This record gives sequence, structure tokens and C-alpha cells, in this order.
Amino acid sequence: MRERDPYEIVLLDSHNVWLGRSPGGVLQAVIEGVEYPEVLLYRTYPFSKPTEYISVRNPKEEEIGIIRSLQELELASREEAERELNLRYLIPRITHIEKIQQKPALWIWKVETTLGPMTLALRNLHEHLQSPAPGRYLISDIEGRRCEIVDINAMDAHSRKQWNKIL
Repeated sequence: MRERDPYEIVLLDSHNVWLGRSPGGVLQAVIEGVEYPEVLLYRTYPFSKPTEYISVRNPKEEEIGIIRSLQELELASREEAERELNLRYLIPRITHIEKIQQKPALWIWKVETTLGPMTLALRNLHEHLQSPAPGRYLISDIEGRRCEIVDINAMDAHSRKQWNKIL
């Protein structure tokens, strides 16, 4: 058996991947019949493809392989993967925009998020606002905090009216 090139990308057969938790809550896997008592999951494209091309690694950060799509996993494994990724990539989602106002050299946003109310300060909209997909926005403020608008068109009328102030 030849030694595996550490730079070789291995796409895993999702039908041969099982993810679950140990009694202590550690994410475990059985991949191609091999048991892994602890694995780590990383998004290779966290903004543009958050549920595709998921890197599975051992605790030493060595890649075991890549899951092409979480949708290909059986339900319980998919739920564990989503839970793990949500913990690793915790980004509050904006559920309501109370107010966006421009002050000298700053934009001040007062928003409600899935983690509670936040006030964000942005110097330049072009540097702090990214759109990885139509209607979806990632916002980072001057303190480095990040929030996400999943779909601006699905937000309430007041939020969309505030949003239109920056267009």
C-alpha cells in the first residue's frame, strides 16, 4: 500500500460516513469502516458553500477527507455535522434592523439578532459589507464582530426600509 500524499484531496463517499457523539459529547466518526474517536469539521467555503465541501480532520488537524455535501449524509449524521459547524462558525443572524444612521465617519446599526440586540459601527460600507449570494449579507463592524442577514428580501418592512438607506 502506497503512502498517501498529504496534499491529495480525498472526496469521501458520504454513504460510508457516520458521525455521532461520544458519551462526553465529542464528535466521532466511522469513515470507510475506520473508527475515529474524535474528528473536527471545517467549511472549506464558509460563505459561498456552507454545507458543501466539509473538511473532516483528526485532532492533529490532518485531513481525513472531504464530504462533498451534507445533504448526502444520512439524517442523524447530517444533524450532528450541522450542530458541530454551527458551534464552530457562530455568526449571529440579524432578525430585525431597528435603525441605520450615518454619523460623521461612521454608520451605526441597531439590530436584533438570534443572540439578542447589538449595536454595530461601520466606517465604510464597502469594506464591512459583503454579499456572498444574492440577498445574503455578512456584516463586520470596527470591533471585528460579524453578523449575517440570510435574506434581506425576507425581512420585515421596517428592516427593509432601514436597509434602503444604505443603497
